[in-house]
Amino acid sequence: MTRVAVLGCGRWGRNVVRTFAELGALSAVVDPDPTAHRVAAAVAPGVPVHSDADAILADPSIQAVAIAAPAP
Repeated sequence: MTRVAVLGCGRWGRNVVRTFAELGALSAVVDPDPTAHRVAAAVAPGVPVHSDADAILADPSIQAVAIAAPAP
């Protein structure tokens, strides 16, 4: 299965995180907001949450990144 990281865990991002977690494909979540870290931990317990995207971009086990950022 493809290992995915999600960039953004805000309003819509939490749904993306939940979906990939339910599929068993979620490897990590990235969001600079500490509140989003708590949301990610609640939605996908045990999945690493980072503040900086460099952590996931340097991880060779992550094969794809889903971006769930605000449109503006």
